[in-house]
Amino acid sequence: MVASINRKARGHNCIFKLDMMKAFDRVSWGFLRRLLQKFGFDYRFILLILNNLSQSWFFVLVNGRSRGFFQASRGIKQGDPLSPILFILASEALSRGLNALVEGGSVAPYAMPRGCTSITHLAFADDIVIFARGDRRSVGNLLRFLTLYQNGAGQRINKQKSFFIASKRCGAGQIRQIQHLTGFRHGSFPFSYLGCNLYAGHRKKEYFHFLIEKFVAKLAGWQKKLLTQGGRLILIKHVLSAIPLHVLAVMDPPKAVIHSLERLMARFFWGQSEFGPKHHWCSWKNLCYPTAEDGLGLRCFEDIQGAFSCKLWWRYCNSKSLWADFMRSRYSVHSGAQQAASRVWRRMLAVRDTVDQFTQVIKLDDTVRRAWVLTASGEFTVSLAWDAMRPQQADLGSRRCIWDCWLPCKISIFMWKLLNNYLPFPEALRRFGFQLPSKCQFCPTRESQDHVLSDCSLATEVWNFFSRVLRIPIQPSNGVVCRLQQWWLYKSQSTARGELCRVLASIISWGLWKARNVAMYEGVRLTPTQVCRNIQALLLSISQSHPFVQMAHNDRELVQSGLLLSMTQKR
Repeated sequence: MVASINRKARGHNCIFKLDMMKAFDRVSWGFLRRLLQKFGFDYRFILLILNNLSQSWFFVLVNGRSRGFFQASRGIKQGDPLSPILFILASEALSRGLNALVEGGSVAPYAMPRGCTSITHLAFADDIVIFARGDRRSVGNLLRFLTLYQNGAGQRINKQKSFFIASKRCGAGQIRQIQHLTGFRHGSFPFSYLGCNLYAGHRKKEYFHFLIEKFVAKLAGWQKKLLTQGGRLILIKHVLSAIPLHVLAVMDPPKAVIHSLERLMARFFWGQSEFGPKHHWCSWKNLCYPTAEDGLGLRCFEDIQGAFSCKLWWRYCNSKSLWADFMRSRYSVHSGAQQAASRVWRRMLAVRDTVDQFTQVIKLDDTVRRAWVLTASGEFTVSLAWDAMRPQQADLGSRRCIWDCWLPCKISIFMWKLLNNYLPFPEALRRFGFQLPSKCQFCPTRESQDHVLSDCSLATEVWNFFSRVLRIPIQPSNGVVCRLQQWWLYKSQSTARGELCRVLASIISWGLWKARNVAMYEGVRLTPTQVCRNIQALLLSISQSHPFVQMAHNDRELVQSGLLLSMTQKR
């Protein structure tokens, strides 16, 4: 619709963006009652609704003290589950009136290619965009209807915030005429509607700069907080990654914007020092894999955008919504990627073969239905489309052991670094050109990951202590990874003892790493007994928040040994 604003037509195309003043608080009860009667609602239901609205009383706080106690005379209560439905019913009068104006010829329709579904307006709650011609007759009739609607429904248009955008073909005289008739200001692209910047013409990076500004605003408040890498990962997953989802679902941001967003997230995850961003041990693309595939469970924005493109193509083929009807009337399945086609249509064509690959046509009686074969119900889901489109790696069983619900996120990330040799030992830093002294803090041996976490005298005593408690055979060490695998595979995971072996192996590694850092940066060398006590204290705190479930009869020995405070019974 927006892309066709400059289409040649008599009167030229215009877009009117309306802003309603206090839309919920100004709804007239008399208008709502007459509207419900016209829709055929029972009088007892109407009476029940109006009684509910009329029992609202208010008082005003003046200098911290309540003053007055008066009854409401209009408006619907925000926060009430029934209020959105009532407001939509009240707005239906505006929607039907606009459609009647175009169908009756009072307002010339927005010029579109021949055969396209006619759309007069888009409305979501009080956010309204009207598409019409800019000739004097159409604008005059449109304003008379809006005045009638305001007087009847009790609504008021905020003329200071409302605006119109005219076609480039409109002359200065016509623009001044529309300004005089409506009282709206003359706007320009892009303009914001439902969280997206709408524009006509070429896609520009600055149209999507608001996403980068949202990221920077969030990060500015978090940089000053002492967050672990696990805490930063959670914020990235659940806050930052959710910000651009709506835009990715309906629009096609430039790759430069997507890369800028991912660069900001990568710098936040790896951290910063007074000298600038810290070294990134792994590329962002390699982080965007499921945890079982040696990633951190993040999702690449380009893969998410591809999954949303699949959803758009699925809706184009199967939905009966207004959007689907418009797209089917505007573009044909066999039309291909036309030069003048919108970016939405081109992104849909890019995933057409992928969607068709996972679609099966099913005949039920006399109807033909398209089914999504990746789900049992045949309904399309974005998550499975993302999983089908993303690059995949081998599923590693060891990674499932470190991303456990019992383990804090910071320990899981530490173990992920350990298994990928991302811990800052001298041998790992040597790959980046850093030549550092390599000496163990507890013995006169060269420091390495395997030595500190497995072969050192301190590490050996700690591992042997917990091996005796859990009755794990003590075997010669062949490195920390081999020792971890021995613990992970010792008992079946269907028992509490096997689950504890899997969790405790990561906690022991974490405890040894903490002891090494305390000795290096604080000059305090912990004894094996102190390290074991710290590990036991951490295990007890974890078991309190996530109690282990007793699976077998001998699982009670774990409580008697002092490793766990209590266990829950299997239901």
